[in-house]
Amino acid sequence: MADGFYSSTVTYVSGQPNQLLTTGAASGGAALSISNCVIPSDSDSNPHASAYTVTKGGINFATLGVAAGDLVEGDNIKPHTYVSAVNSATQITLSRLPTTSSSSNVTNATLLFHTAMTGAGTSTAKMGGFGIVAGSNMTVTPTTSNMGRPIFTIASTASGTGDVAAGSTFTTANVLMVGNGSDKTIDEPSGTITTNSQGLTVGGATIVQPGSSGGVALTLTATDVDAIALDINASNTTANVLDIAADAVTEASVIEITADALTSGEIFKAHSSSVTPADGGTSKLVDFAFTNDSTNSQTAYGLLMDYNKTGLTASGKTATVYGIMVDIDDNQTNNTNATVTQYGAHLSAVSSNDTGAITNIGVHAVASGGDNNYAGIFEGVVGIGTTSPDFDLQVESSASTGPVINIKNTNTANNGGELRFWLADSGNGANGDILGTMSFYGNDAGGADQVFANIIAKTSDVTAGAEEGKLEFQVATAGSSGSMETILTIDGGPAAATSTVSVAGSLSVAGDLNITGDINSVSVTNLDVDDLTITVAKGASNSGEADGAGIVVDGASASLLYDDTGTQWEFNKNVEFAGHILPNADDTYDIGSSTLAWQDLFLEGDITLTDAGTLQTSAGALTITAAAASTWSTAAGALTITSAAACTWSTTAGILTIDGDDGVQISSTATGNIDLASVADIVLDVADNKHVIVQKSGTSMFNIGVATAAKGDGTTAIGEGDGATAIDAFDCSVYQATKYFIIVEDTTNDDFMTTEILLLGDDYPTDCEAFMTVYAVVFNNVELGTFTTSVSGNTVTLNFVPASVAGTGSFKVRAVTQRISAI
Repeated sequence: MADGFYSSTVTYVSGQPNQLLTTGAASGGAALSISNCVIPSDSDSNPHASAYTVTKGGINFATLGVAAGDLVEGDNIKPHTYVSAVNSATQITLSRLPTTSSSSNVTNATLLFHTAMTGAGTSTAKMGGFGIVAGSNMTVTPTTSNMGRPIFTIASTASGTGDVAAGSTFTTANVLMVGNGSDKTIDEPSGTITTNSQGLTVGGATIVQPGSSGGVALTLTATDVDAIALDINASNTTANVLDIAADAVTEASVIEITADALTSGEIFKAHSSSVTPADGGTSKLVDFAFTNDSTNSQTAYGLLMDYNKTGLTASGKTATVYGIMVDIDDNQTNNTNATVTQYGAHLSAVSSNDTGAITNIGVHAVASGGDNNYAGIFEGVVGIGTTSPDFDLQVESSASTGPVINIKNTNTANNGGELRFWLADSGNGANGDILGTMSFYGNDAGGADQVFANIIAKTSDVTAGAEEGKLEFQVATAGSSGSMETILTIDGGPAAATSTVSVAGSLSVAGDLNITGDINSVSVTNLDVDDLTITVAKGASNSGEADGAGIVVDGASASLLYDDTGTQWEFNKNVEFAGHILPNADDTYDIGSSTLAWQDLFLEGDITLTDAGTLQTSAGALTITAAAASTWSTAAGALTITSAAACTWSTTAGILTIDGDDGVQISSTATGNIDLASVADIVLDVADNKHVIVQKSGTSMFNIGVATAAKGDGTTAIGEGDGATAIDAFDCSVYQATKYFIIVEDTTNDDFMTTEILLLGDDYPTDCEAFMTVYAVVFNNVELGTFTTSVSGNTVTLNFVPASVAGTGSFKVRAVTQRISAI
């Protein structure tokens, strides 16, 4: 049976009275109402034993607080009906027949159960009515319930205070206690103090956790759905209202709140209608201060908001979910001299030093998985590198270079990033709409901001399906006092070939200028091309496709055209040159041909063959006569003069000079000799390291010359410590043997040495070997050195090894060679 009557408004001082009072049969005197009880049909007209029973499935009457002797009320219950027995968990027996007249059971009956204060479970509960007398300092007020049951309200008119001696131990049943002294202790053996819906005022109390394992220091249970469970009214000004010290907590939570039934309510709500910091002061409505001194690998959160939307949004519904919502408003009219800066959020990630690999990220926003994913939406200006941006997006840097905006795509597809300007007004586009502008600003000499260049994109034609665009490049000009003038315009046409590029000023092209259409001159006196090449017949894949390309002078019937036949240029007018006529390659092209010869050649000046050449006639004699000294020379190659008949080459005065840059060749192709007759010396003068060569049928057989690397006059001397120094080298596959006549001079000590050496190179079967003999060595004082050989591949090298001459020797070597060709 349920506990006795414990009311928060009436507490019995000396035990329960002897009157018959009832309370709710639920625990602690709470009302006990059980719905959907089953009452048998026609109980009143068929008083069989089962007609007295009431049943309800899925419950336990005894557990809910129903006991024998409890009074029962309900629409089908007669007055003064009580529970005579609890038959089972789901069935009870009543003392009176219920009132039913239908042929079916009553299945939705709601019954109220009341516990009798005395004699519960006995026949005394059958008594109807009782008497209540108001004692001293008491009032009794009767009222009637909706079921006709009298209700009496008992109130106390007494007042006063008392005290309980410190250290007292007693039970609190039927005792009203208020302790206002110090060091008072209330010991409740049953572990529960119930105030029966009345307030409990405790001043200066300390709540200590029970000594038993797992005991909770303070449990607050509230069942009133529309009343405050814990209400703290504090008048504190400088002290904390709620102070929690939980410095021993390691893996638990200091405060844990669960609220699984929230709809429009809040888990945590803080209000302050008047925050008034002192002048120059700082206020913190919510202040979190944490210190992380861990040295371990870790993932640490200062504030973690893990909000999971698990509900399925129904059709036609709109869900807007915020993980964090910050709303800061300034709805007052500030003083004109005031300065207000509001931060919706100020996030900072700063390291005091850069030791180790440190990455600081102020904001990391991720949005994914939706149809539209926005990592950030800003309704206002945004500054990067500045706290006072003047534009929608301002990127600022004080570094020597930058800032740099990098649009990078790391996908393996061949598509890069995009910088998009979009004029997306609600109306239709119009011709001449400015779609976007890129402006380039700097400071002028006076420090003023100045725009120096613009790139402007416009619409030219907005006809749907035939749109045309325009791109303008503008720069500041002195003639416009620094204002913008359009210099270059790219205007789209019906097709790429009919689009135009307009240049207001001069156009300089450093590379090739390729034009597939016509060049139409409009008010152009001269066409100046800084580029080095003008290409005509662009796109021709072969010479035939370029046939006829060239330049035509209108009105003069003059042309310079390319002729595929002969792959040549053709002039149809005389050509006059103010400068030289030069071929583009040396020793390659002819003037005229055997079938197309020039008639006469009129020259003033010299005829110079810069390479081996032949002056000949294909018929008739060749006569060359000079009125004075005559020089025939080539700047390169041999000079050959051949006549089909007798040839005379003479001067009537002066010296006849034959000079060929690449040589002078005098040949006798018949039986005659080439005779050199002179009344004085015949001089053969060759350059250093060059030779007089004797050939047979074009093959070198023998030569006389100077060694290829001799240290003679004008060359660096050889020191005593230089070791073996190359004097001459020859390819033994070309020349098999070389004979040397050598002179060595010590330029410091004026000593001399001469020798004759014969050197053979054997290149068979692979790399060569050197064999040398020294015929004689002649010196005036001391022998100045020796000679050795070395080989590399087919190259044989003769080396001079200086002798030690008191540490002062400085040698020069000159060698005259006679080479015999390999057979």
